[in-house]
Amino acid sequence: MSRYLLIVTVLLSMLLTGCGGVNLLVGRQPCWPEADKRLAGVTRGQLFLDLASGTGTLSTPDGTDFPTRFPFMSVESVGPTVVLTDEGKTIALSGETLNVFGGLGLDGTILVCSIEEESD
Repeated sequence: MSRYLLIVTVLLSMLLTGCGGVNLLVGRQPCWPEADKRLAGVTRGQLFLDLASGTGTLSTPDGTDFPTRFPFMSVESVGPTVVLTDEGKTIALSGETLNVFGGLGLDGTILVCSIEEESD
């Protein structure tokens, strides 16, 4: 049920802000076309990568699973480990808990633009 509540929240947020009034990205660049209306944000969860499809699932601490796609990154294997790479550099391992910056669409899919650095 929480997934549906999140999607309704996205819809309301887009409607109320006009999809572009206030810039809350704080220097981050979206990786989707402006015509593709998505709610930008940072989401924490455990990332599971699917080598066959090149996609993944982000499982959040509240138990919500979001399908993920990676427009500018690749899902690859390094030996027996499935990894996410950016320009040939491994940036995440399947099963790793991390923060992703991306855009949540009305279909519930997050387009992942970047993996956020952990700060202490």
